[in-house]
Amino acid sequence: MPQRTRWSVVAALMLAASVWPVAAQDGLTVMYNEKPPFFYTKDGMPAGILVDIMLKVADRSGVAIRFEPVPFNRILQRLKVEEPGVAALGLSLTEERTAYAVFSLPLYKDSRPIILARASRKSGFTSYARMEDMVSSTNYTYGGVLGNVYPIDPLLATMGKRDRRWAVSPEQLMLMLTLGRFDFMMIYPEELEYLLATAGVAASDIAVLAYPDVPDGDYRYLLFSKSVPADLVDRLNAAIAALKLP
Repeated sequence: MPQRTRWSVVAALMLAASVWPVAAQDGLTVMYNEKPPFFYTKDGMPAGILVDIMLKVADRSGVAIRFEPVPFNRILQRLKVEEPGVAALGLSLTEERTAYAVFSLPLYKDSRPIILARASRKSGFTSYARMEDMVSSTNYTYGGVLGNVYPIDPLLATMGKRDRRWAVSPEQLMLMLTLGRFDFMMIYPEELEYLLATAGVAASDIAVLAYPDVPDGDYRYLLFSKSVPADLVDRLNAAIAALKLP
């Protein structure tokens, strides 16, 4: 691993309150929340699909980066106040976020989302040919993590009070599903194996459902604070383009 990239990883071990002596035009603090397998902390180090991609981009661009684990809502707040030298890793594009952040070129494209339900209720879900039919039947409630964004959100919004969101981890959400707090949830296929293992849920207790009208997965981006210099953004975008991501 090149020395510059190795230092980027080592710097992730610094306390969040410590002073990072790199000028804003020369480096970037990359914030991430805990969302395995995309980005998470393992043995005190940043890890995950998007972390690996970001290291390649940083090395190609020559931009020094420092990873910092930050709760999701705090990430958004730091972007909104235009904190110097920070960016958020792997968020999707929404109209609201474009008002307070600068988006990079796409880093990654999620697979098509899948729906999880309790195995004991699978036959009810498979009786519908499309997700739109299932949702409009009013027979089911959706459970989600507050702040998560999926391409099917416009359809879920039609559910009204049957669309329920909580400030919980995906593992907690899966446990809530098995306890009958709601009827179905949505994840990306990349997350399934990890969630089953960490939530301690048997695969036989969960039905994995796919409907043809579920849209493809969203693109994920690096979201820069508006105070980040344009030339630094341009260097990282040039590296993303050169690496032919996603």
